[in-house]
Amino acid sequence: MNQIMHQRFISLLVILSLVLSNVNSQDIAINEWRDHLPYKTTVSVTASNENIYCATPYSIFYYHESDNSVNRLTRISGLSDVGIAKIGFSKENNTLLVAYSNTNIDLLKGNTFINMRDIIGSEAITPEEKTINNLLFIGNKAYLSCGFGIVVLDLDKEEISDTYFIGPNGTHLNVLDLAYNDTSFFAATEGGIYTAYLDDPNLAYFGSWTKDLSVSSPDAAYNSIAIANDRILINKFSEIYGQDTLFYLENGNWIVNTEEFPTDDILTMKVIEDEIYIVYKYYIHVRDLELNRLETIWTYNYQESPSTSDVISEGGIIWIADRNFGLVKRIAENNCTFIYPNGPDNVDVFQ
Repeated sequence: MNQIMHQRFISLLVILSLVLSNVNSQDIAINEWRDHLPYKTTVSVTASNENIYCATPYSIFYYHESDNSVNRLTRISGLSDVGIAKIGFSKENNTLLVAYSNTNIDLLKGNTFINMRDIIGSEAITPEEKTINNLLFIGNKAYLSCGFGIVVLDLDKEEISDTYFIGPNGTHLNVLDLAYNDTSFFAATEGGIYTAYLDDPNLAYFGSWTKDLSVSSPDAAYNSIAIANDRILINKFSEIYGQDTLFYLENGNWIVNTEEFPTDDILTMKVIEDEIYIVYKYYIHVRDLELNRLETIWTYNYQESPSTSDVISEGGIIWIADRNFGLVKRIAENNCTFIYPNGPDNVDVFQ
């Protein structure tokens, strides 16, 4: 469903709420409006010290563990747009970052929303390039992997502090993911893996970025990258279903082990504390930092099959954004709770 259809869907549900409530829309205040949105299809999950935030394409809801309450954030309550691509929380800055698929950005600090339209309003970026693929937080900065390069957002000043065009000769390059270690950045792009030194003062200059030619397919598209100890994991994306390939760098050599790492579609890879989470389309591998498999999440409560989008781990609990079951709180294989606000199952509204 495109952006226009999203907007029409939101408007339809708001109008429907007013009609059912028998309220005169000319006299209504914004805080009296209600929305009726689907919450079972989720795309991204993140956590603050108090809440677990989960995003659908249309809105956000958050779960407060201390009292098991579920609350919503929608356009009525302050979001500036629909079509959410990613959310991330900077605990250092106590800020929720909401990245929309059209490159619109919201920052939520306390109860205050700050809308940033720098990228979406730029005439130097084509409409096709205006995408935000992933988020990375380092200190007070958020690094946005975008359809044209890398955008550095200063969370304290609430402004774009830099933009890196890392393609050949400074051209725009679709950056799909970004990781770092003690010395370097590693960017997974639609045209290979690029590296640069963290302390390079000229990261905005394309000459600071070098393509890794040691990979067996240096010009391929890589949609995810993660760093575990001295190992670098990258996923070579394939448009053919079930043909992704995971590589990992060990002792200077790129290794492929399709028996241990299936060629199924990989959506994202994350290193959280001392574990690696490899999110496949319909299951999740949990591994230690030596790549030993700890478990595979095949089912919820031995019954439901996952359709995973994203994952985090907080306090020994795995939280999964699922495309069918909302936010999944997984304590064990047979101890999963499905969390989502009331709402329609999907967006298939016809009249």
